[in-house]
Amino acid sequence: MKLRAALAVLLLLAVPAAARSWKPQGAVLAQDYSVITDARPNHDLVEIFWMSWPMTASASQVMQQLLDRYIILGVSHGMLDPGGKMVFSREESAQATSLDGTQLKLLDEASYPPSVAGAVVTLGGFMRQSLGAMGEGMRFLVFESGGVRACEKGRLSVAYAGETYTYDTPIPGCPKP
Repeated sequence: MKLRAALAVLLLLAVPAAARSWKPQGAVLAQDYSVITDARPNHDLVEIFWMSWPMTASASQVMQQLLDRYIILGVSHGMLDPGGKMVFSREESAQATSLDGTQLKLLDEASYPPSVAGAVVTLGGFMRQSLGAMGEGMRFLVFESGGVRACEKGRLSVAYAGETYTYDTPIPGCPKP
């Protein structure tokens, strides 16, 4: 129950903002950094979302441990069809690697630990409700984190939709030691 409550709070704070934040600090910096939007020519749009624990100042120890052990990514690649509707690619997969190029292990959905499965279901529902078409098109992938931690020195690289997107860590908004 504590994990669900923590997830609910985290999700409320994790929605990508449509406007630029004024003097962002802490969780807001982490939220801004955790979402990558790649607006390409011909109405092609890619979004990458890294669910990281610094996105909320109230992340529980359980939540921190979960998101240090697993990388939960939301990926979406939408293209505008001639009728003006967003069509999403469902076949594309993503690969995640650490700073030294080590490929992170992608977990099969059937093998998600219960807490991870719950987080993915909750996050997916929230994204569909709050982001409309982009949320509908978002798929969630879970990787074993290997040596990648949001608040430790390193890098997470995500190869998706013909591009490699990077997150340098520690991400902005991590607590200062």
